[in-house]
Amino acid sequence: MFASSSSVYGPNTPLPAEETAIPDPCSPYALTKLQGEQWGRLYSQLHRLRFLALRFFSVWGPGQHPDLALECFRRKIEAGGLVIINGDGKQRRDLTHIEDVARAVELALHWPGPGSAALNDGTGKNHSVMDMLDAATKTAAALQFSGSSFTFFTPPVVHQNAHPADAPETLANHSKARDCIGWEPRIFFPKTGDS
Repeated sequence: MFASSSSVYGPNTPLPAEETAIPDPCSPYALTKLQGEQWGRLYSQLHRLRFLALRFFSVWGPGQHPDLALECFRRKIEAGGLVIINGDGKQRRDLTHIEDVARAVELALHWPGPGSAALNDGTGKNHSVMDMLDAATKTAAALQFSGSSFTFFTPPVVHQNAHPADAPETLANHSKARDCIGWEPRIFFPKTGDS
């Protein structure tokens, strides 16, 4: 089982992305994920190994890496710092909860094969970066108690140029994962804004 990424698709893949789409990585990270898939397919052919690449779509949840948007936003808000957003915040991500990812890994380990395959591990729903900022604002220690009511602290936000390797939108078609390993998402990111 290989932990791949939705980033192998690139910015011009028709959405929702299907595993039959031609990969078009636009960052070193995405390229290494695609190469990992290719090595796995090669070893599957040469040595009759069963090989599954799970293409994870924007994983979120407990233990999230501090550089990823949701966790980065939460930490900045809790510290009263400036939130930096690359681009206009309208970029959209298919957010997959870590518990669903762990379940997909477990199911993949029992895949009977034969051969090799790549499977999307995403929800089929996406949310804007501004939705993520809104959720981080509400879950951070940013609620200020005032009398008998709660008020939300609105963090200061600065928009910078969009990152050149940043796809404007990701969205998974996960029907192949359902058919191959019986996986479907169970936990969905809360849509908290109108972005």
